[in-house]
Amino acid sequence: MKILITVDPEIPVPPKLYGGIERVVHQLGQGYQSLGHEVILLAHPESNSTNFHQRHAWPALKSRGTRNIYTNAKKLRHVVKSEQPDLIHSFSRIAYLPFIWEFKGAIIQTFQRKISNTTTRLAKNFFGERLHLTACGRHMFQSLSKPEHWSAVPNCCDTEFLTQPTTTGRTHLAFLGRIEPIKGILEAIKFAQSVQTPLVIAGNIEPEWESFFENEVKPHIDGTLIQYIGTVDDIAKRNLLSGAIGFLMLIQWEEPFGIVMAEALACGAPVIALNRGSVPEIVEHGINGIVGDSIASLIQTYPLVDKISEQVCRMDAVNRFSIDAVASLYLKILTSNDALK
Repeated sequence: MKILITVDPEIPVPPKLYGGIERVVHQLGQGYQSLGHEVILLAHPESNSTNFHQRHAWPALKSRGTRNIYTNAKKLRHVVKSEQPDLIHSFSRIAYLPFIWEFKGAIIQTFQRKISNTTTRLAKNFFGERLHLTACGRHMFQSLSKPEHWSAVPNCCDTEFLTQPTTTGRTHLAFLGRIEPIKGILEAIKFAQSVQTPLVIAGNIEPEWESFFENEVKPHIDGTLIQYIGTVDDIAKRNLLSGAIGFLMLIQWEEPFGIVMAEALACGAPVIALNRGSVPEIVEHGINGIVGDSIASLIQTYPLVDKISEQVCRMDAVNRFSIDAVASLYLKILTSNDALK
């Protein structure tokens, strides 16, 4: 089968630094190839992923705005006509789809952010059974008017690269993510201070949050109990997570997925999380982490982390979030709409 994967044009595939969706697309190309399919990519012109048989570039590098949408939709139409795929797996704008109305193959439209009930309902009415709607978390579509039209498929991570430590022990709590309030950085610091366990913080600071970092985060950084190591590459991320007693996911919003939870589990680190967003879909209390409704409740149950098996955490990640497992789940949708409900 020939599969065309599309993704929004802002960030190359794979991303040079951060870019969760683009990294998932890069890995999914590998997964589809390993299952014996020919995979085509339509993405940012600087995309250099070798996980695709052919790459095409969007002409407009912004996904918003009428002109940009029209320009890229025309490009999609051209690529579909020239490549003749059997399946289009879209991580890009659903607004492009009307331009390929003649396409008779299957379409998987995957959402990684807030979903428009109106737009998706119109698209489903137009394309019918050809269009399969998916989201990276079940919580994202449960309140929509037709949740039965949706399937939840988790994001994947490279579980072969992300491994448990072989010699070094687990010495710290870990926080990995953008340094901003909704990611729970202040809550992570409070937790570490309360349980008196060293916290290593890694993540980027966007310009609009520099003053937040300087005024509210930096005063807590002492290099001993609270340490900030800046942005990290893949190897440094693996080292951070594989040496972690637990990964802190104390989010202050409804996070669609949170791939770093899967990455932490792959490294054998249990997740310590507030019960929001995708957390209850990923973390099972007492099995691969601890879940609570408040920081106070997590502090109280923190001793349970010592009883959680590293191997159980890792095998859970391999079984649910490995590249091949997730690629297979997506293709299963094509044969049974009820497969993932």
